[in-house]
Amino acid sequence: IFPPTDIILGTCTDGIQNGAETGVDTGGNCSTPTPSPCDFDLTLTGDPAAGGTFQAQNQITSTATVDASTDYFASCILLENDFEVVAGAQFLAEINPCTPFSDDGELELKVVSTSTQGARKNTVIDVNIPETGEYTLQLLQADGKNLILPTQNFEKGVHRITVETENDFTPITIEMVKE
Repeated sequence: IFPPTDIILGTCTDGIQNGAETGVDTGGNCSTPTPSPCDFDLTLTGDPAAGGTFQAQNQITSTATVDASTDYFASCILLENDFEVVAGAQFLAEINPCTPFSDDGELELKVVSTSTQGARKNTVIDVNIPETGEYTLQLLQADGKNLILPTQNFEKGVHRITVETENDFTPITIEMVKE
């Protein structure tokens, strides 16, 4: 087993702030409402708008008033004239589109990005979970090394996970065990 030094996962029910959470089990991937896992285009409006993570394969267009922690991820992000971030709110817009999958019911893995920060290597992956449940995920590399992630509850859909290791790790396949 190729052990990670840190796995950054937000479980939304573990009683600690982790993953993309902005508070204990809130914000990031724990916010609601959540759009479909990977819309092609997404238009957001509202005064105030619901906070959370919003992602699109292509473009997000927003005229929303953001007064909670909100993240946008897409290939193109258009903040129209009426868009506003209320003082004290946290807002992140990142050119980093979600990964579309061919079938909502199949388990898939796609590597989104890899980066190095000092001695640490970060691998960002999108994982398509076919149905809600508790899973143990095992990521496999071409050289036979593997990485087993801690068992956790997943909702059906696409989940973005950042794995931080001391060595390069680029998974090519994924296996899962539903507990």
